[in-house]
Amino acid sequence: MGAQNLQALREALVASNFAGRIAENEPLARYTSFRIGGPADLFLEPADKRSLVLALREIWSRGIPVFILGGGTNVLVSDAGFRGAVVSTRRALRLLCFKGVCAAADSGVKLPRFVLECAKRGLSGLEALCGVPGTVGGAVAMNAGAGGCQIADCLVSVEVLSKQGEVCTLSAEQLRLGYRTSVLMEGHFVVLKANFRFCQGDPDEIMRRVREAIEKRRASQPVNQWNAGCVFKNPPGDYAGRLIELCGAKGIREGGAQVSTKHANFIVNLGGATANDVRRLMKRVQDMVRDNFGIELEPELILVGEWE
Repeated sequence: MGAQNLQALREALVASNFAGRIAENEPLARYTSFRIGGPADLFLEPADKRSLVLALREIWSRGIPVFILGGGTNVLVSDAGFRGAVVSTRRALRLLCFKGVCAAADSGVKLPRFVLECAKRGLSGLEALCGVPGTVGGAVAMNAGAGGCQIADCLVSVEVLSKQGEVCTLSAEQLRLGYRTSVLMEGHFVVLKANFRFCQGDPDEIMRRVREAIEKRRASQPVNQWNAGCVFKNPPGDYAGRLIELCGAKGIREGGAQVSTKHANFIVNLGGATANDVRRLMKRVQDMVRDNFGIELEPELILVGEWE
């Protein structure tokens, strides 16, 4: 990515009263749950929605590659980093609004916080997701799910910014939500806000289910180690973790990356792991499952940046 193009972008943002942080060659490891990732040519952390929209319009109009970074989960950033601009939503999009059985959440709102606030109000439907890290925007884009529920169960619509720079609303039906996928994964839109409709229930009972989901996650997943969530999608009719464990892959390592000894569909950073360590380990696991069961595991992690 040309330095002149990025400098021109920076100058345009400053001239337009962009509010927020702009940094060059910013290491992305500090922004990912894996604590892995090389530098972004330009890192933008808008302080408000206006500045976020302004930044994206300027980036797209100049043809600069961009990656939208929410909570930093479910991603593996390459050791070489990202050539272009990385835009963080964590400061700009944090508003929550409730009205009756409906809720509106900005895409930068952390998913556990959103689910917990819903539970406190007796709004039922997504409580099993309380233990899932990440942001509302990322959860909507990939139709996150756990414990038998998924975002699609309660999602009504989303407010998005298109690559043409227009703010518009898409219904849940238009998103073509599927297993860990939606049209939002294609990169033509950026989620600004999501609108939900829930079922009214007993707050005490819903909070009990929330606590149960959190306890189950703590007991079965490596929550105290750096990881990015489930590494592979579950194949039809089976579980990736079960297949990986049956292959004897639990605990195997590549450099500082290890298949979790607690849950086989997680890879953890033991300290000092590189993105290449993780990717080699992923391939090794895929080869073992293919050789033993003839099943091709599809990554759930999103690979970001430059790869060899």
